Amino acid sequence: MIRVTTNGMLRNYKSSLMNSTKHLNDAFTTVLTGRKFNAYAEDPAAATQAFRLRRSLSSTAKQMDNNDAVVKKFSTAWDIIGDIKNDIVEEMGRIPALEGSSETNLSVLPELGKVLISGAESIVQDMNAQYGDNFIFGGADTLNVPFTWSKDGKLLYRGMAVDEIKQEDYDDLDDSLYVDIGLGFQENTVSGELISSSAYDSALNGLDFLGYGTDDDGLPNNVVSIMKRLGEIFQGYDLDSGTWTVGSQEEAEALVGKLEDASDNMIEEWTKLDADTTYLNTNLNRLNTTKYNLNEQIVNVEDVDLADAIMELVWAQQSYNAALQAGTSIIPQTLMDYLN
Repeated sequence: MIRVTTNGMLRNYKSSLMNSTKHLNDAFTTVLTGRKFNAYAEDPAAATQAFRLRRSLSSTAKQMDNNDAVVKKFSTAWDIIGDIKNDIVEEMGRIPALEGSSETNLSVLPELGKVLISGAESIVQDMNAQYGDNFIFGGADTLNVPFTWSKDGKLLYRGMAVDEIKQEDYDDLDDSLYVDIGLGFQENTVSGELISSSAYDSALNGLDFLGYGTDDDGLPNNVVSIMKRLGEIFQGYDLDSGTWTVGSQEEAEALVGKLEDASDNMIEEWTKLDADTTYLNTNLNRLNTTKYNLNEQIVNVEDVDLADAIMELVWAQQSYNAALQAGTSIIPQTLMDYLN
């Protein structure tokens, strides 16, 4: 036969009451926070999974920011090249050049030459445009002005004369500016170098749009030098004697053809830029979907079903109240209870 003492019963009751109180407090906290756990020790497996999901969500958010920044940069570049192509190369380049090729317009050649030179200078100004604090068309060097004029009037790109750039020089200037947009972003375990296919190259080389170097006849390939040289030839035409004091009519005709080629190259690069922007927008949509799915997983791991949580709180409250009522018959009355 087991003897149940009053002190033993009181100890058991106090222990049960504390458990009931803790259960009520936990249920109340769960309803307030809406979380299944508030400390790693409460559910190590779920907490570990939640950490990994939140780390992935943070990476995705950063990738979205990077992608959005590149999209806006490329969109700005697309608008700039479109304006140069339509408003400058066409209106201030091809049209004056073709008009100057006609013998009926020899009397206005000097004026057409001014238009061409002004157009060339306008292109340089537009190609030095910035997005935020960074120059758009400077390749990986976004902090310094990409296009400048030398003292003798030559066009320079990052300090190098554009007309003198050879293929090997271009390769040195065609640098990359890689960003993480959710393509893996991983380094080679052996060399430690970034795997280019796992990142996106956000650099825009202005030479790709304007051209560089010269052809076999020594004529420039870039649209700015073509327009400037053609303008100088037109301006050098002597109306009184009908002679070409700068260059020749043959050079002017050859430059008109070169201007057509340079314009076509700009259109081709402009189209590629549009395709790149479309790809980036598609990638941004993919990242948005990834973010949504990660958020949904986090909710499933961390958040409770509110209806179940409230039901658990009601049961905990009832258990606590029942424990208090049971205590009135277990806890012995004191002298003060009799006096009352």
